[in-house]
Amino acid sequence: MAGILNINLAAIEQNYSKLHRGDPSSVAAVVKANAYGLGIEPISKRLWAVGCKEFFVAEVSEGVTLRTILPAARIYVLEGFSRDQIEIVVKNDLIPVLNTPEQCRNWIEISESAVVHVDTGMERLGLSIEEFVEVSSSSRLKIEMLMSHFARADEPDHPFNQTQIVRLLDAHRLIKERFPFARISLNNSAACLAGISEFSDCETLVRGGIALYGGSPFRTSEKGDSLATVASLSARVIQIRRVKAGAGLGYGSTFSVDQNSDIAIVGLGYADGLPRSLSNKGHCTINGKRFPIRGTISMDTFHLDASHAEVSVGDVVQIFGDAPTLREVADHASTIDYEILTGLGQRLERVYFD
Repeated sequence: MAGILNINLAAIEQNYSKLHRGDPSSVAAVVKANAYGLGIEPISKRLWAVGCKEFFVAEVSEGVTLRTILPAARIYVLEGFSRDQIEIVVKNDLIPVLNTPEQCRNWIEISESAVVHVDTGMERLGLSIEEFVEVSSSSRLKIEMLMSHFARADEPDHPFNQTQIVRLLDAHRLIKERFPFARISLNNSAACLAGISEFSDCETLVRGGIALYGGSPFRTSEKGDSLATVASLSARVIQIRRVKAGAGLGYGSTFSVDQNSDIAIVGLGYADGLPRSLSNKGHCTINGKRFPIRGTISMDTFHLDASHAEVSVGDVVQIFGDAPTLREVADHASTIDYEILTGLGQRLERVYFD
């Protein structure tokens, strides 16, 4: 019996409003990885309907998919392109983010405006400052936007955030005379919610990601607590087992009951995206009451100790949503909200509602 993933499109809209604060043109939506596992088509259509006209994806293939959904959107591809993808990029009117000198040289031949990624300290994608100085001197490269990526925006008070801001502004000054209207894109969900960087002398574009989907981008801050819950994952009790004291539960018998117990078997497992690391950790709710996860999580099922309340076959079990929250589940699994969402399985029934 498949689990159900309920996705509240009105909550997506609410979180988008919280990010753009009355100016939808200031925030682009990051819809990579199938909109963080929740479904790129319904989510991107809803965002477009409420004023979002710019979108970021990770790969060219994702950009092609999104182009079929939103024919008029501005679609940026974060990884840029390989040389054999240039024709696809141009045909689908995608805007590659240029990350290497080679990508810059190849894009010059296309003679289209470019977004250039400057690495300000993430040491992941993007041109080094030295590479950018060399590339920006080319009179043939038309730069419409500079972007970079915070390494520690989930720690709003960390001084490295300001270091990265200064580095990107220095790069922007190098091109400001030739491209006075070039925008900057640095703020992600965490930086936007925390107000880490405000640029007064140039137009900016926020890249809204995890906050759109109701996940907290912070490690310890409570700034993300006011986000609306977007995704709720539930399944059903498929069996109640009466087990005797001393019985071991699941693979490896990793949990032994110390008294006669009622154990609810839930029809959901790690094939559906429930982290196996939740074995013997955390809890789920049934009719508002919390029940601990016991034993090793299987591919298709897991155990709840239902000894202290009335539970029946067919009862709905909430894995995350309002209670427990997505953040609680991520914490119990020793991971982050992003991984829980993007790891959700394809056999889940996705139900969209307002």
